[in-house]
Amino acid sequence: MRKIAVAVIIFVIILSGCATTNTGTQYAEDAKFIPPTDMVSGTQNKEAMKAYNKGSQLMYAGKYNEAEPYLKKAVNLDPDFVDALDHLGIVYRRQNRYEEAEEVYLRSISLNETNIVPVMNLAVVYRNMNRLEDAFEMYIKLTKIDPDNPEGYYGIGELFQMVEGYESSILFFDASIELYQQLGSDLVYDAYYYQGLNYYYLDEYDYALEYLELAREYHKGNKQLQELIDNIKSR
Repeated sequence: MRKIAVAVIIFVIILSGCATTNTGTQYAEDAKFIPPTDMVSGTQNKEAMKAYNKGSQLMYAGKYNEAEPYLKKAVNLDPDFVDALDHLGIVYRRQNRYEEAEEVYLRSISLNETNIVPVMNLAVVYRNMNRLEDAFEMYIKLTKIDPDNPEGYYGIGELFQMVEGYESSILFFDASIELYQQLGSDLVYDAYYYQGLNYYYLDEYDYALEYLELAREYHKGNKQLQELIDNIKSR
């Protein structure tokens, strides 16, 4: 808990005195799209469930315009249907309709404060709106709800990197990498990339190359990554 409190103070101090950057976003833009999860609460309304299932199917197929009316119908039929709210928020977010996404995610959180899906997604919404302090608060909330979830630490590390707080970013990416490794998740390779960027911007090229080479094992066709590796090797 003390680590979180100190991180908040550090982040606010850095944010107040530093312009944000776009480090890494071309490589892993919106990497934290929330994958399918078990339902949180479900619904007793059969028609709402039918609409949710159809809307979710379309959402996962990337057909957001088609998914929207079904998910709205599910929410209208059962206003407390948390899962439908969460998926409607994803539909809005993937269409860059951030204010609408924020509204449904806050509503979802008010119905179930321990549901990590709206918290994770709202953090991304705030990041994309450049509301970095709000994004930071959501990631902190995630680490409190689920301290063994690497996503919160990854998100905090990414935000620190965006405001050029590279040393602090390293600490949180270290935590996310350890947890991703324990889970056997391929998302660890994205964390390797961002950790490599941290060391690159600190001019610690040996460490940067180590992490970027690890990232390349999974992202072999990424030209931006390969160019960065070549740049370091040519120094």
